[in-house]
Amino acid sequence: MARVKLSDYQDRFRTIRIERDDDGILTATLHSDGDSICWGVRPHDELTTFWETAGHDRDTNAIVITGTGDSFINRMDDGDPNWISAAAFAAMAREARRLCFNPLEVPVPVLADVVLATPDTFFADLAHYPSGIVPGDGIQAVFMTLFGVNRGRYLLYTGERVSAEDALACGAIAEIVPRNDLLSRATELALRIASKPKVTTMTTRMLLNAQLQQLMLDATTTGAFAEGMAAMDHWPTVFATNRQDENS
Repeated sequence: MARVKLSDYQDRFRTIRIERDDDGILTATLHSDGDSICWGVRPHDELTTFWETAGHDRDTNAIVITGTGDSFINRMDDGDPNWISAAAFAAMAREARRLCFNPLEVPVPVLADVVLATPDTFFADLAHYPSGIVPGDGIQAVFMTLFGVNRGRYLLYTGERVSAEDALACGAIAEIVPRNDLLSRATELALRIASKPKVTTMTTRMLLNAQLQQLMLDATTTGAFAEGMAAMDHWPTVFATNRQDENS
């Protein structure tokens, strides 16, 4: 692979703002036109590519992932109904697997390995089963691993919220930090983790993520295709209803 430089990708993405400080800490801020990120085909594509480029920049010592606005991926862009086809979903299933695996294969520490949250944070999956879609893109493995099998299934079926305090108690997050201190605390931790010898850091991350890689492999092998099949059945109805509402 040719050596990747910051200039190769810093201005490449419409939904990811990228900055890197003198210590080599790269901050990637997900957004939609400067506001909270609205999930859809573009950010899905761009985040997959981000990990394949920025994740292998040798001048980066750690990566901090954050968002803007008051929420993080709590709304969806319905997009163009014409992309709902078997071929499109097969391609998206392959990309979904890359999106799950690429962050785990990045050789530098990622501040998604250490999850921080503000006191008013809550976690919920409203985009899948509560919206008529199979939770098959890896979210099922994440929820059942972080919250336990039974509670994880309950949360996926119902879309119920998990508060920051509950998430901390069950080990789903590492710290609760005041909103104004969140980015500075993330940067502080990134510097601390990245201060160790580079080979030690790289191989430690590889070992700590090995079990997660197997988990995501098992979760997405059939899960992404199950999600696509159900979406092909459900989304045309959603688009038809939305258009009817717009025209009424």
